[in-house]
Amino acid sequence: MTNTPKHRIGFRIALLVTVTSVALTFAVGTVGFVTYSRHMTDEYIRTGYSLLRIASEIVDLSDVSRYAETLETDDKYYEALARLKNVRRETGMKYLYVVIPSQDPDGSIFIFDCYDDEGWFPLGYFDPLQEGFDKWFGQYVAGERPDPVESVSEFGWDLSLYEPLKDETGKTVCFIAMDYSMEDIITARNEYLLLIIAVTLPITALGVAFTLWIMRRQIVKPIGILTRAADDYLISEINGDDISASVSQLDIKTGDELQSLSESLKSMIHKIHEHLMTLNIVTAKAETDPLTKLYNRETFSQKISFHLAERERDGYGNDGYIDAFMMIDIDYFKHVNDNYGHAAGDAVLAKCASALKLVMRDTDIIARIGGDEFAVFCKSISSPRIAERKAQQIIMSWREIIPEGGDAPVTPSIGIALSPRDGTTFQELYNNSDSALYESKENGRARFTVYAGADLPDTEVVKIEP
Repeated sequence: MTNTPKHRIGFRIALLVTVTSVALTFAVGTVGFVTYSRHMTDEYIRTGYSLLRIASEIVDLSDVSRYAETLETDDKYYEALARLKNVRRETGMKYLYVVIPSQDPDGSIFIFDCYDDEGWFPLGYFDPLQEGFDKWFGQYVAGERPDPVESVSEFGWDLSLYEPLKDETGKTVCFIAMDYSMEDIITARNEYLLLIIAVTLPITALGVAFTLWIMRRQIVKPIGILTRAADDYLISEINGDDISASVSQLDIKTGDELQSLSESLKSMIHKIHEHLMTLNIVTAKAETDPLTKLYNRETFSQKISFHLAERERDGYGNDGYIDAFMMIDIDYFKHVNDNYGHAAGDAVLAKCASALKLVMRDTDIIARIGGDEFAVFCKSISSPRIAERKAQQIIMSWREIIPEGGDAPVTPSIGIALSPRDGTTFQELYNNSDSALYESKENGRARFTVYAGADLPDTEVVKIEP
């Protein structure tokens, strides 16, 4: 019988224990690495979509259509480009671009295309009919969000995300898209694997499991917080709510790149919010009458013309609805100003505007188009009787308004024109409702008149009794 030296037996046992421990650690580490890699890619994608939705606030869709049609830039274009480049730089994207897919042989139209701190591709056509374009273009036409795409091109190995941007009608105007470098993602994965090897080789599978738990807590959870904060901010901005709760979620104290990313995202959110508030103030001043806070004539005309163009495109009457255009004058308003002063007159105008807001629906368009002239556009009503009932309600509500210092209530004269019966353009409806308004005044005021043309029955004049 051959005796094996004790030190050799101890070596073999140690080797067996070491190999077993390394194998077990490697197996557990591999499982953990695969799980983490999948979570990391998913979190990159979720964060990317959230950042795209935030970046989309910078893009004015009306400008996109104009740039696509003219292929000409202006100061507003370069201002938006600079903001998008800043978003790309602060969030670690490889590329950030706005594109209108096209089957034109010249390629798709890239409106904005940022790829490094200073670089950008000019407005124009690129990437003609690349592989897989038919599916991508079909999703664009259908208004769907394309699936994330991993692709290898002359620009490298990238993970591309696309978010459709839609106008008020729900039609997709373009995609805002971003590319992550797959090399960066893989580098992050590999760094994690090296950390596992360096830390877990001397320890058991329990150590590996503990390390995975720490990594998940230190990386995946903060990324999830960033994603939720970005989503909450977007919802708050859309709903007009306070964004402080969303921003407070970004107080991540990890002391690493995630903390830097959270601080950059917080700064970007504040800048975007300030920009949107300024934009909303400027837009409100440009679109509204300062006294009544109703739309002014120009905005009223634009909104109605846009709606009528949609109706014409979809086919008038296909949905069974009509529209109503009301012209409203305050009867004897000059008497109010002359007898009680302009301050009393302004107060009457403001109260009349408030009464209109209470009577009309949120979807209706209300404007002050002149001194004592108001106009209302009722969208998508099922019957002319609805417009008549609204006119009756306006008359009754204005009877509760008495000028300061006076004793007689305010009364309106109203003219109503229906679309498409009485016109399919703003000017046609304006002229015909104005004619009906004239009939109301001629027949004694404090009433409404429904317009009827030469080929229709006599104009209907209705007086509302006290």
